[in-house]
Amino acid sequence: NVSDRSGQTPIFKYANKGDIEACQALINAGADLNIKDYAGYTPLHEACLVGEFEIVKLMIRYGADINACAQNLDTPLHDAAENCHIDVVEYLLANGAILNAKNNKGLTPIE
Repeated sequence: NVSDRSGQTPIFKYANKGDIEACQALINAGADLNIKDYAGYTPLHEACLVGEFEIVKLMIRYGADINACAQNLDTPLHDAAENCHIDVVEYLLANGAILNAKNNKGLTPIE
């Protein structure tokens, strides 16, 4: 759980690259899935942002906070919806993501 200058730990980077094996290894080694970087984003936000569906499923299965808010109040659902990752959006909603959560601009994920 050592972070870089942006506050991101290795699992952020592997989630962004879609490396599910590395993510699984880090989770097995005790990586914190709810750690936040300096902007308040979690590894789940990162996976949702780039549409890494299998990593999203893995993180939720291991306890990632599906409704975690970044400093701008974006949730992982905001990130997935904004980037048109429909499979991720559907999975998040099916697993308890809050559809009407508003970010600091007053926007919900579907706006």
